[in-house]
Amino acid sequence: MGSCESPLSSAYPLAVQLTPSRATLACLNAPQVLYVLAEIMPSQGMGGEGQGRGLASWPLNLCLLIDRSTSMKGPRLTQVKAAVNRLIDALGEADTLSIVTFSDRAEVILPAQRPVNKLIAKGKVQAVHAGGGTEIFQGLMYGLAELYKGREPHSINHLILLTDGRTYGDEEDCLALAQEAAPDGITISALGIGHEWNDDFLDRLAGITGGVSVFIEAEEQIVRFLDEHVRILDAAFAHHLRVQVYMQPGVELKSVFKLVPSAQPLVSDRDTVHLGTVPYGQQMSLLFEFVVQPHPEGYHHLFDLRFSAHIPMADQGPGTEDGEPGRTTSVQVVCDFAAPFAANVPQEAPPPRIVAALGQLSLYAMHERALHDVEHGQTTQATRRLQALASRLDHLGQTGLARTALAEADRLQRTGMLSEEGRKRLKYGTRALIAAAPEETSARNGGPDTR
Repeated sequence: MGSCESPLSSAYPLAVQLTPSRATLACLNAPQVLYVLAEIMPSQGMGGEGQGRGLASWPLNLCLLIDRSTSMKGPRLTQVKAAVNRLIDALGEADTLSIVTFSDRAEVILPAQRPVNKLIAKGKVQAVHAGGGTEIFQGLMYGLAELYKGREPHSINHLILLTDGRTYGDEEDCLALAQEAAPDGITISALGIGHEWNDDFLDRLAGITGGVSVFIEAEEQIVRFLDEHVRILDAAFAHHLRVQVYMQPGVELKSVFKLVPSAQPLVSDRDTVHLGTVPYGQQMSLLFEFVVQPHPEGYHHLFDLRFSAHIPMADQGPGTEDGEPGRTTSVQVVCDFAAPFAANVPQEAPPPRIVAALGQLSLYAMHERALHDVEHGQTTQATRRLQALASRLDHLGQTGLARTALAEADRLQRTGMLSEEGRKRLKYGTRALIAAAPEETSARNGGPDTR
């Protein structure tokens, strides 16, 4: 089965545990699906609450990429400015900030600066006004250039895109920029405001680099979402976390989904999946879905997972540069996965960890299957799925989402289409429930309603 090795044994700062959906695979004449849950966490005594033993905090290197197109005029831009001002106030002396605005052209209103002159930065933000169309590529190009100016081996390098619209004609160029930035430890997160932005595009843009995409339905939520997002970055135990997947012939990686923290579908780039950051006191859980072709009886090596990350180290130790606060060490954990194949495999329940992981994903997966049906013209099947989803959500006490699912099922029957508003509410609402899945019992008894 899976074994994970690290060169520093018990003193190593990062641990990985693999749990497969089956201990023994059957010898079949057809491909079979194998799920593998990977749990990545600080080793015991490392990265606990506060700052772990021997660890230093990371300086932030942030770029804010702000949509100032005409549709942002009014409360949206006002709330964005308020959120950015709060972020500026929270920055420390070691942090770097740059700000780029875009409409149908881009402008660097605050070049990368460390330490940040907070009075000047706020003045630049206050002077931003709305006007023009939405073209993200040039803004993204300028923003990444500013991040590279402030990039250090020991900094968390992150771009936050705030937008309320669709970019036209340059999506593939934007994705290419993300693919170039990801190997350099740069992550991109996207905060979509309102209902008119392209959620599939922002999911891919964030997923390539290990960032997250977030749905902000109402303007008054912008401040809270940006506060929370930066707080998570500031509490990172490990960053530039990635996994290289080396598969044997007859094995294919179908998908990778990050369950916690911040549920997000991830994108494989040339056998490397970029995972982002792991906060102090938390673990990261990933669910891999492999398709395994028929194998003969016996023990077979199927794949290797090689996890790499940057860890801050305050004390002198193996791999550190000089032991000073803010310095970094690169760590790697290699997991070899092999499994037995047998002609007669007794029926057995999957491990509880796998059952829990698949349970966490089930509501989100139901909605994604309904979207797939709609895209392929199977509206009757999609309607049934949405009605079933509504029933499940109502059973869990998620009455707001249940009403949305029923309303979208009715709309689909009448018009053959889903609304942008309902689609995003269900997609991001069921995704938000993934991290809350262990608390389903309280939800059944009248717990919080995710709308």
